[in-house]
Amino acid sequence: SLEQSKAVCSIVCAQAARLAEQLGESDRALSNWQKVLELNALDIEAHLASLRLLESQGRYEELQAALLQQDDKTVLPQQRRADLVRVAQIQANQLEQPAAAIQTWQSIREQFGPAEDCHAALLKLYQSQEMHGELAALLADTIESAEPQVAARLTLLGTTYRDALGDEARALSCYRRALALDPTN
Repeated sequence: SLEQSKAVCSIVCAQAARLAEQLGESDRALSNWQKVLELNALDIEAHLASLRLLESQGRYEELQAALLQQDDKTVLPQQRRADLVRVAQIQANQLEQPAAAIQTWQSIREQFGPAEDCHAALLKLYQSQEMHGELAALLADTIESAEPQVAARLTLLGTTYRDALGDEARALSCYRRALALDPTN
């Protein structure tokens, strides 16, 4: 039957991919893993092997696309979030696409709710891109939820208000709150 033929072909391609990897033939291995995925888009071994090979070869555009494609197939929200976080990190670090990384992190925040890793990444990206209004808004929104870092975030918010936005009254208020929380700050 057709289904049996597909299953046999998938098994043969997976074995060929493993052998190609053992022989150091990454392109051939990747090609065979792609054939497995064409036959069964939900094959986890093929998907993970493809991701590993793309990353080891520095093929970050393709890795990003594969992770986003995985996002469409993944049922578990935790895995979908993890894939999107990886995409955002690739965009920010390997592809040097801070605007895309910001959009991805914002999407993660909207889809999965606020989380410290998301806030920290957005703070760093907003600072690097001199997006002072967005930085101030995010700091103001997240200060209370970031208890261990409240004083440091208040100080950063104060500096953003003072230096980038020219709002000395708000800056002073932030500095006072930071000092009240941590006099050594």
